[in-house]
Amino acid sequence: MPILKTLATGLAGRTAARRLSRAIPNPMLRYAVVTAATAMAPMVARRFSAAMQRRKLARTERRLALA
Repeated sequence: MPILKTLATGLAGRTAARRLSRAIPNPMLRYAVVTAATAMAPMVARRFSAAMQRRKLARTERRLALA
């Protein structure tokens, strides 16, 4: 499962970079924005994954407390 998340994050970063590069005509600004976008995508994915794991753990703890 972690390998799939890694691949999906990489693809999302490349897709976002490609879209941004087409939308920004200035090469220097484009480079800065694309670099930032590709660096941010994995961080956002990690935070989302951590939040989902916390929710899952909390749900499991609630179920065990009720049992």
